[in-house]
Amino acid sequence: MWPFSSSAPAAPRQEEQIRNRDILADDSAARLRTRWTRLLVFFLRGLALFCLVRGMLDWARILGLIGAEDAFETAAFSWQVMIVLFAILNCVAGVGLWLTSAWGAVLWLIVTLCEVFIPWTIARGIREPSLNDLLLLSLVVLYILLTWLSAREMGGDR
Repeated sequence: MWPFSSSAPAAPRQEEQIRNRDILADDSAARLRTRWTRLLVFFLRGLALFCLVRGMLDWARILGLIGAEDAFETAAFSWQVMIVLFAILNCVAGVGLWLTSAWGAVLWLIVTLCEVFIPWTIARGIREPSLNDLLLLSLVVLYILLTWLSAREMGGDR
């Protein structure tokens, strides 16, 4: 005997139809209430693409496709470890950010802050902040601001 019923699904009840219609309605007030949340999602998706590109560039550096041919092999061991670590974690964080999951954002924050501050603390000495560091830190500040605005929006401006 066939395990599935052959009848068509039952029509939704009246209250379900009303709720579905309310969800699908073009309510401009609801759209305004979610503008920061939508902007946060677009930001996270753009950030995901940015992380994936950075991860792929790190892999290209490891494989010798960009930069000098033996740059990765002749680099200090600490730099090699750092490049491999960032190549893996940037790709994983990019997937998490694309899914707009909390673990993706946390992993991205950890990777970004490590990428900015670890080179300052390695044995070769402190280096000056670069334009890349400033860009990454500004993305962190923008993420915090958008998250705060989205949370405030969801909470109803208490």
